[in-house]
Amino acid sequence: MNIRIALLNYSHGWDQLLRQEGVPWGVAGRDLPTDPEEYSVLVVNRPLSVGEGEALQRYLNRGGAVLAAARYLEGVAGVSTRTAWLQFLTADRHGLFSELALMDVEGEGHIPREARLLRSQQGEFSVFAGAFHGGTAVLLPFDPAALALDARAAAKSFHARRDRLPSERVSVVSKGELRHVIHRALEYLHHARGAHYAHLWWYPADARNVTALRVDTDAATREEIDELYAVARETGVGFTWFVDVKAHADLLPHFVSMIDQEIGVHCYEHREYAGREDARTDLARAKTILHDVGLGGEGMAAPYGLWSEALADAQEELGFEYGSEFSYAYDTLPLHPARVAKPYPVLQVPVHPICPGSLRQAGYTDGEMATYFADVADAKLLRRDPLFFYHHPSHHARGVIKGTLRHALDAGCRPITLGAYAHWWSFAQTGRL
Repeated sequence: MNIRIALLNYSHGWDQLLRQEGVPWGVAGRDLPTDPEEYSVLVVNRPLSVGEGEALQRYLNRGGAVLAAARYLEGVAGVSTRTAWLQFLTADRHGLFSELALMDVEGEGHIPREARLLRSQQGEFSVFAGAFHGGTAVLLPFDPAALALDARAAAKSFHARRDRLPSERVSVVSKGELRHVIHRALEYLHHARGAHYAHLWWYPADARNVTALRVDTDAATREEIDELYAVARETGVGFTWFVDVKAHADLLPHFVSMIDQEIGVHCYEHREYAGREDARTDLARAKTILHDVGLGGEGMAAPYGLWSEALADAQEELGFEYGSEFSYAYDTLPLHPARVAKPYPVLQVPVHPICPGSLRQAGYTDGEMATYFADVADAKLLRRDPLFFYHHPSHHARGVIKGTLRHALDAGCRPITLGAYAHWWSFAQTGRL
């Protein structure tokens, strides 16, 4: 049996989830497959007709495996659901999704009657995984494709050892946790069929993991920039510097002189954009100025991490290779947002959204900051997530950043810039540079 996932309908959300996972997949076409050897897992991502429901039962009776939003199987193969608001889902210490942290959903859920996994904010189980009509199924209380493309943003607190938690305005949906739910579900379904599960590796060549530091320069002084650049040189990590161009107009030659660093666009003028034309005008001015002094500027990170369709339109029009806005996604692998008709070509490369400044605002000492980032790094290493952090030179905390990077390097992470990783990811996905 080959590892190959079948979607009933193409959707960009599932496209992105399966590209993140790195498994072969295709669209089943008009006729729902009934031969389990043709596809190792069938993803039900739309409602079924009566005939399709019968075909699905034949597929399951022959030992097939199904991953579905439970509401699409309502009335099929005995499935029934109840509607409930899902604020978040969390895992027990043991079981299929034991590695899952708290997954924010903030949406209506359709919970399968037989659910025995992942508790909601009410403490009620929300996910079913197990034997199902001769085969195996994982039934989810949400549509993964819809959550993968959810563009809502809100202020959110992040787990730490102190009572006062750091916070940032980020994506409402925990897209990194969603990715892990899909990963574990696919792994479980293949193993239930007696098949080995394999996927493309998420990092270049033989790297076991990678680490990077995104730096938003935000009107920092020359001394503050030099202090942070010294950390890059001491650790051997090339940072990705997103430059606040207007504030650093006199320092651009200094950025040109930096060795083995990536220079990208933060903005010309540091502010929230009023719309597409405002974003395009500001970013075009910043990119042109960087190009004129010989700096690449192929990547960008918007002020305050604020993603919007207007920003994405401007990024596309100006030819940026990637963006990094944690109000769209954080703590996950790269992905492409989508407008209604088609995906945006500009890749998003997410980072961890809490920086030393966030922790200092919450009253943390440097020692407590070091503990926080070590905990985040260890959790990422355990789950094989990239160790991508971010910082501002004006927040100082040089020892914290240096210690966090050394922790990642000592754990075997390969240093990389966000641009190099975006370039590799795009090539790995398409085979085209």
